[in-house]
Amino acid sequence: FREASIQEAVEFLRIKARDLDPSKKGVNIILKPDPSAKAALLTLDLKNIPVMEALKYVASLADLEIKVGESAISLESKSTK
Repeated sequence: FREASIQEAVEFLRIKARDLDPSKKGVNIILKPDPSAKAALLTLDLKNIPVMEALKYVASLADLEIKVGESAISLESKSTK
């Protein structure tokens, strides 16, 4: 990615996950960032890594946390506890 929005990065990973899945279902990735994270632009160069690893890098750069549920993976703003 070169100066991609978080939405563009997640959509790219959704498409890649679907393309690589033999059943073509892919992974349900839900994006729930706060407004400041939505404005972040990401530059990242990754090759030949698992989709989950790419999600970890994207989440880290956008200051989001990953939550894995039964039917989806969500990227959410970090809780301020």
